[in-house]
Amino acid sequence: MPVNDFSARPSALVTGAAHGIGLATAHALADAGYRVVAVDRDGAALARAGLPAGSVPVEHDISAVDVDVVSLAGSLAGDPLRIEVLVNNVGVMDGRSFLELPVADAAKVLHTNVVGSWAVTRSVVDHMLAHQIRGSVVFNLSLHSSRVRMCPDYSASKAALLMLMQELALELGPAGIRVNSVSPGAIDTGHGPTEDAEGHRARSAALIALRRVGEPDDVAKVISWLCSDQAGYVTGTDVRVDGGLFHYNWLHHLYGSAAAERERTR
Repeated sequence: MPVNDFSARPSALVTGAAHGIGLATAHALADAGYRVVAVDRDGAALARAGLPAGSVPVEHDISAVDVDVVSLAGSLAGDPLRIEVLVNNVGVMDGRSFLELPVADAAKVLHTNVVGSWAVTRSVVDHMLAHQIRGSVVFNLSLHSSRVRMCPDYSASKAALLMLMQELALELGPAGIRVNSVSPGAIDTGHGPTEDAEGHRARSAALIALRRVGEPDDVAKVISWLCSDQAGYVTGTDVRVDGGLFHYNWLHHLYGSAAAERERTR
């Protein structure tokens, strides 16, 4: 049949789908009517994650860039896949500073976050183009694509993906494929500090305009919106989902408020 008659149920492929923002996004997109292709390198975590009904779990490490993830997912799905949405959610971080981090270990992070996401995106975009699908691609970035985090491997990878998102938005726009990103702030994904967890949350919340740490659902809702018809004229855009954290700066840290600054600088 002609490629534009391809009529399988619309699917959404989400990487890093076994937990946190990826899992919340899987549920948000399932609620929007998509069959979820849930990709994660941890097969056991996928099995216990509580994925939406009908999901296709795909155990795959995106750093293995020689694997066509769409073909792999198709072989596991049992019926044809029509992938209309891709959410590049995977993001790893070593946690050491520039002087502490061996170059080889930095290269692993950059390879996974940048080259791995590139490979997944190429696989899905090739599928979209082959079937004339006017799809949506969303990258999950970070405020640290433009703000220092003191983990240069992570920040540099997110900055690279921000530019990749903008490049792809321009190149793929004529085919009707929209490409955007979200930049979360402080989100409680369950992987934060284990000691004094409540104290850490309170200290973090004090820096945020909305005075609360974000939840994975806060980000997932925005991703789902970017993939919807409501955002049909939005491409090449990064949406901060941070409760206002981006606007915190050194004056706030030094004085706390305008009144405090006036008092201390008299």
